[in-house]
Amino acid sequence: MRIANLYSLLIPIVFFSSTLIAQRVIPGETRYLDLATNSINDRCLSYGGNDYQVGFELQNTLGVFSLYVTSATQLNSLDTIPPLSSNYNFKDCSLLSVDWQNKVYYNIYDLTIVEGAIDKQTPYDIRATADLTNLSQGFEVLSACPSSSSNAEYRRCMKLNIPNLNPEHYLLFSDSSAIPSDLYEDYRQILDWLIEMGLGYDRFVHITYELEGDNKKALGTLKELGLVTKNIKREPVNNIDEVHDQRGCLHGFASYGEVLHGKKNYSGCIQPNPYTNPSSMFVDWRATAGAGFRYHVAHSWLHEYFHHTQTVHALEKEMSTKADSGCTGFGCDHVEAPPFWVEGAAIVFPDMFLWEKFYQLNHTKRNGFKRGSKGAWHRQADSPVVCQGHTFYLCDQGFALFSGERKRIQDAGGKCYLGARDSTGIFDGVKRETQCGWAMAAYYLAYYTSHQVLFVDIPRDMWAMGFPAAFEKHVGMDIDQFAENYSSFITAGSANDPPPVGFFSEKPLSELVDFWSLKENPSGY
Repeated sequence: MRIANLYSLLIPIVFFSSTLIAQRVIPGETRYLDLATNSINDRCLSYGGNDYQVGFELQNTLGVFSLYVTSATQLNSLDTIPPLSSNYNFKDCSLLSVDWQNKVYYNIYDLTIVEGAIDKQTPYDIRATADLTNLSQGFEVLSACPSSSSNAEYRRCMKLNIPNLNPEHYLLFSDSSAIPSDLYEDYRQILDWLIEMGLGYDRFVHITYELEGDNKKALGTLKELGLVTKNIKREPVNNIDEVHDQRGCLHGFASYGEVLHGKKNYSGCIQPNPYTNPSSMFVDWRATAGAGFRYHVAHSWLHEYFHHTQTVHALEKEMSTKADSGCTGFGCDHVEAPPFWVEGAAIVFPDMFLWEKFYQLNHTKRNGFKRGSKGAWHRQADSPVVCQGHTFYLCDQGFALFSGERKRIQDAGGKCYLGARDSTGIFDGVKRETQCGWAMAAYYLAYYTSHQVLFVDIPRDMWAMGFPAAFEKHVGMDIDQFAENYSSFITAGSANDPPPVGFFSEKPLSELVDFWSLKENPSGY
């Protein structure tokens, strides 16, 4: 962004009060809003590798507050800017970033409210956005939240648990010939559909990279978002190797090294190019799925993004069980969500989504591929490409997966349990085997109740009630009782028998689930 452009930015401010009680004199080098002069001083705003001191004028027109940039000076030195923390090697600057829709996000943290030289001791965090291609329209304030809010209050105030049609997403790709030229558009097509369905949640980042590729643009965005190195210095990332050291899905990162599950978190993936990724899962897919590999990649994208939509409803809590992490002390706050829901629901959703959207997918249209037939799974040479090498839902709508799970539980004695990842029981802490298959147990939950319960109702209540209580509220039995029912269901009959009618729904997700209901009746209360 050129300096000249900053002068045209407009930010409407909505709820600062001038009746606050004075507490102390404001320090000299502070980011503040002065109610006496209707001006804002932002001592340090970082963007594009540069730092600026920016001044604003606050105007009130018929009760509508607007903020105009009055000055923007590039800083040659940050010597007078205090550090963000004594533990980190970087300064306390506001953040400016540009997402996948060319929307500028301006995050002003700890904006002190003063009147003259008197500190009102009411710092706010401001989150605002503007269209990079039309900056003259200015910034829209998305939220203004007290900096002292608890992590849960903060996330609700910032509306991070509310779906919207213009979510803050960063979809970053290396410039490399090793990454197929159509991969970005395929990913974007899927994300656009998810957003339209009501699954668009803010602060999602996914970088797909080659270590030898041109990563300048992606690195610039990650630095704008405050990704720091993993090493002891904890400095802003400067090269792709420092990003690669933190690869994985879906842990995300905390901006400028803040504690995870705090106020400056982004969720997402740091993931090498799937066409060269040395992970055993991707190696196996590439070797056995042939031209159908792209569908496995798409399933992986959907799986990880669905985790993003799950975690927002846990707010500041861990979306797991204590047994999963081994963490039981201070700061170990879990919703106690077992993996049959965390992972199982995140398998059911992409299965159903890809089955429904198969013939609309760019990859399908480019290649003229065919989806498999319901209940007709096989691996013959003339099978559809989606059947090659794997028992894949797209081959037969899950019939082979169902049969395989039924036989596995029958062979194990006809009973399975639903515990933590290490098989620890949710209620009594006792480890039991055999564990029920996560995906098929999640399918059974939707069959027994509804997809609305699986995907919306339980996550809406899991922060306030804890997952086990939310589960019991919407299912009518606890998790152990549900496992008993599931065991009886999955082992009844022969492994060659088809699943009952309706177990794998033929209806589109849009008819089965109202994801947008989480906007009017959100989670976290």
